[in-house]
Amino acid sequence: MNNRQKFFLVVFSFFTIGMVFSQETLQTVTERGNTTTQRLGLYLGGVIANHNLLIDGPTMDYRDPVFINGNLDYLGIALKDAAIRFDTPLDAIDNAPSSLIFAYPNSGIPYVRRFGQDHTIFKIWSPRNSNNAYESTLALVNGDGEEEFLDLYNMNYPTNRTFGIRMQKRGTGQYKPFHFEYSDGSETYPVFTLKSDKSSYFYGNMSIGALDSKGYMLAVAGDFIAESATVKLEADWPDYVFSEEYSLMSLSELEKYIQINKRLPNLPSADEVKEDGIDLGEMNRKFLEKIEEITLHIIKMNKDYKDLREENSLLRGELEKLKKG
Repeated sequence: MNNRQKFFLVVFSFFTIGMVFSQETLQTVTERGNTTTQRLGLYLGGVIANHNLLIDGPTMDYRDPVFINGNLDYLGIALKDAAIRFDTPLDAIDNAPSSLIFAYPNSGIPYVRRFGQDHTIFKIWSPRNSNNAYESTLALVNGDGEEEFLDLYNMNYPTNRTFGIRMQKRGTGQYKPFHFEYSDGSETYPVFTLKSDKSSYFYGNMSIGALDSKGYMLAVAGDFIAESATVKLEADWPDYVFSEEYSLMSLSELEKYIQINKRLPNLPSADEVKEDGIDLGEMNRKFLEKIEEITLHIIKMNKDYKDLREENSLLRGELEKLKKG
């Protein structure tokens, strides 16, 4: 064999060996118990029995480590009595290893479960009756025993057709206040809080039937009814009317004021009420002020009446004496 023949033999040998090792399959990799940097294709399906399929590497250079092309069944991954788990060696919150599991157990209630300091955190529940989903629930759960959870539910029972949000507890769980708030990540802006004792707290202005409260804490565009209402004023209650220092307008002065202004002193005009409305607390205070002023006038008139009667009695006596004399 000459040198030229030897050269072609060596080249053919390297080419053949390269072809053999470049045609990697999942079977050849698993049989060797080795790893590969080549892409593998499962075009007719594949089975890995009692073994792990490990796709290792600190980075994939933004390549898809596993790619499943679409098929006519619209199915990407089918799991039977299994779950999907994500592991992290160091959870930034717990400062410890943690796992996140997506599971669909035989209970028929799929859930997301976190192993670490917390447990089940998310569930989708749809119990069935005669193959009709009567209730659908999307739940955020705290604790494996479901001691506390918040769920978004859709009831479709024959006697109960409702949709809403509810806080539930079981066992040793406790009801927690429900907060609605905005946050930009650094600061929180609370809107309202609901408590289990049926009380609620709003952190800003509230409008009913209107988009703008015009700066009022509560604005109602329409009628409302209440069995009781309590108004606490910061201004003085008109007990000052009965103090000796209070300057009471005489009836003649009041008459002149009414003739000129067509209203009582210190009360708003009809145009002002139409434009600005009335402050119930302040208006009640002013009404009481007027009532107390009227009371003082009545007391004074009563004294004047008594004085006139006494004076009239004396005059009648003098007149009787003159007639007899």
